Amino acid sequence: MRTKTYSLIAATLLSAASLSVAAAPVTVACPSDFHKLTVPSDAKQCQQFDATLPATLVFYSSTPQQSLIDHFQASYPGMAVVASVQGRTLLTANNDNVRVIISPDNKGSQVDMMVLGEQE
Repeated sequence: MRTKTYSLIAATLLSAASLSVAAAPVTVACPSDFHKLTVPSDAKQCQQFDATLPATLVFYSSTPQQSLIDHFQASYPGMAVVASVQGRTLLTANNDNVRVIISPDNKGSQVDMMVLGEQE
């Protein structure tokens, strides 16, 4: 009887833990820029990881993928497309301190921005 009770308690705790993992991510107000990278004005559902470098910001934009590629290339000197795999596009700055991945997401795009070092 005791083994069954422990098993039931363990199963309950595990299912509660898996439910908490599936909870909505913590979001913040989207900034207008992130370590000198201009964030599109329609960015929403921003998730910021680390305020100090290296730092990452992830957000959703209703802007099409190619328009976002154009935006980052125009607003950040030296930003270029270096790879496109399975619909995801990787842009990096010529100093490799900035990486941006733009992925299709429903009717818009998910953008992952990573800043590894100080911008010039």
